[in-house]
Amino acid sequence: MLRRIFFEHPKSVNESYFEYARFALGISGLLIAATIAALVHAVFPYVCLKKQRAVYS
Repeated sequence: MLRRIFFEHPKSVNESYFEYARFALGISGLLIAATIAALVHAVFPYVCLKKQRAVYS
């Protein structure tokens, strides 16, 4: 049961569990950076103007 839960989807896209985890964590890191930039920009509108555009495009 646990093997199916953790390994079935990565296998379906021809990646190992760790390759898939590395990719997913990389995307998560980009989203966290975008979130922090948006929060800073909400409080200080003159900060992080280019960072948001770079992440969202």
